[in-house]
Amino acid sequence: MFGLTAATRIYLYRGVCDMRKSFDGLCGIIRAQKDTLILEIAAQKDAQIGELTRKLESAQRQLTALQHQIEQMLRRLYDRKSEQLNPNQLMLDPIILDSLNQNQDVQQTPPEATAPMKTVAVGRKN
Repeated sequence: MFGLTAATRIYLYRGVCDMRKSFDGLCGIIRAQKDTLILEIAAQKDAQIGELTRKLESAQRQLTALQHQIEQMLRRLYDRKSEQLNPNQLMLDPIILDSLNQNQDVQQTPPEATAPMKTVAVGRKN
């Protein structure tokens, strides 16, 4: 019989092994495979980080470009120049022309002389 204590280490190997290398030799093989696996995982992690960093930088550049485009469009829409009326644009819409002409006719005709209205005092009778 053998005793299992807290200091006892147990290694399991699922592959084919040659017991002629003794436990120390098999332990060395397992450690070498473990180190190789850790290096592969670290390389994959670095590659994924690099790829995600490139995607993030690309998305940030695209976001900056889109924000710039939105700012330009807002300036075109709400800038002072956009509030001015261009007479060439009025030729495109006859309804606006007709309404403007009617407003000008109303403004050009002098107001008719009307008789002053009588003022009536409203209040209590004494």
